[in-house]
This record gives sequence, structure tokens and C-alpha cells, in this order.
Amino acid sequence: MLLSIIFSIIALGGGAATFFLVFYPEWAWIWVWPLSALLYFFLLLLVYLIYVAIFAVVYAKFSGKVPEKPRPYGMFILSQTSWILIRIFGGWPTFSGWGKLPPIKKKFCLVSNHVSGWDHIGLMAFMSGRRFVCVSKEENMNVFGAGGWMTYTGYPYLKQGDIKGGAEVVERAGKLIQDDICSVAIAPEGTRNKAFPEPMILPFHPGSFQMAVEAKCPIVVIAIQNTNALMKRFPKPTRLYYDCVAVLEYEDYKDMSLAEIATYCHDRILDRLEKKSSRIYHFKKKEEESPK
Repeated sequence: MLLSIIFSIIALGGGAATFFLVFYPEWAWIWVWPLSALLYFFLLLLVYLIYVAIFAVVYAKFSGKVPEKPRPYGMFILSQTSWILIRIFGGWPTFSGWGKLPPIKKKFCLVSNHVSGWDHIGLMAFMSGRRFVCVSKEENMNVFGAGGWMTYTGYPYLKQGDIKGGAEVVERAGKLIQDDICSVAIAPEGTRNKAFPEPMILPFHPGSFQMAVEAKCPIVVIAIQNTNALMKRFPKPTRLYYDCVAVLEYEDYKDMSLAEIATYCHDRILDRLEKKSSRIYHFKKKEEESPK
């Protein structure tokens, strides 16, 4: 959001300069101001997105190394770009319970349900101002543009089927929190819930919570709705919901097993999704093709 505000201010200034330097004092041409400001804004946005894409491609090709410690500059770019993409595709975020979040300098483990690739994109956008990374799948590191920046930033990533490697990634994520480097988000379902809303949410993997136990940090529990509808409804606007349904301090869960923590967080999200099911955009399922 910050970058969008900066672009808007520059564009308004450019529009004013265009009017006062070229058309003033002919006030009949005052419409040039907002029109040129709009053009300048989109030009700035285009230049920025080109820079983001070129940087990602160059870094992925000539380096492609994940740094030991996440880079704040990469977090900033991912956050600002995520916000821009959400808005371009018509997303209108709505928050509730976010006053429960720990102070901005306090690092934590964030868990949420997983219905779309836009889930963590939204979280990156809305966590602007916090040092924040997401545990991702290895294949996401190869996505054009996003993958290069995720690699540059230092996102922990999981290899499918690599149980030992997965445990090491969770351990590394816990270390990032414990050393006060950044907060970490993870989707304990382990994969996207492609059958949503039946079921509303998949079972949680208890091992996902090991990072919080090791770091003795707060666990922020987020229920996400409608990110799976964003591309289906485009260009129509889509209301996205990010509800903080619980924040567990270490004292709240220190005597619980990983399975008990997973069940508690899972049930808090499920309860929210069921109570707010009327907010979900429903789509007609494609009719099965009749046999030839």
C-alpha cells in the first residue's frame, strides 16, 4: 500500500506540473491535471512491475541462492507488489480481530487455512510494516516473477515427500522467529483445499506447529475466505476476508501436545468458516460430460 500511495503523490504532482507549466492560466484545460495524473500513475506502476519482473528473472538465472537470513528489502517488495496485484484483480480486503495481533516488533508464527494461491499473497500484502515470510512449496520458487523474489528474500520452502527436509525447514523457520529476525506463516493443511467448501478445511499437520514450540512465540490463527474466488470473479470486485480468530501465547499452549495445538487451531478456523459461510461466493460445478 505504501508504494501505491507514493506513486499517487508523484502522479498528482506530475499532473499539476503538466497543467501549470503547459496550460496555465487557461483554466478550461484543468481536466488535464487529473487525466495526466492518472496516466503518470499507470506509467509508474508499469515501470515498477517491469523492474520487479526483470530483477526476479536475473536473480533466478545468475544466483538463485536462498540467503541464510531473509532480506528486509525483499520482504518490502513482495509486500508492496502483493498489494498492487490484489487490487489489480479486484480484491477488497476486510479484516476482523487484527487488534489481537502482537506488537509490530514481536515475532510470531501465523497459521491459516489454505484455499488458494492468493492466501499468502494477501497475507504478504496486509503484513506490510512487519518482517514476515511464508513457508512455501518448492515449485512456487519457480513461478515467474514471484519465485525469484521469494528466493532472493529467503523464503523457507518444502520439497514434497521429503519428510526429513520438511522437519529441517520447520526448524529453520522456528529459528527465524526465535532469533527475532521475522515472523513466519505456514498453512498446516499442507496443501490447497481444492474441494472447498466440502470439506471447509483439511486436517492440520501437527508438525507445522513445531516452529512455534521451539521459538516459544505467539501463534496467530487466521481464517481466510474468498481468495479462491478472486480469479473466477475477475473483473468483478471480490471481498476477501482475513479474520484473526485466536492468538495463543506460549503460556497458553506450553503444556499441550503438537496434536492438541493443531486441533485447537483447526477448530477455531473451522468454527469461523461455518459461522460466516454466508460470505462465501458459490460457483456452479461444471456438469460432468456425458459418455459418448
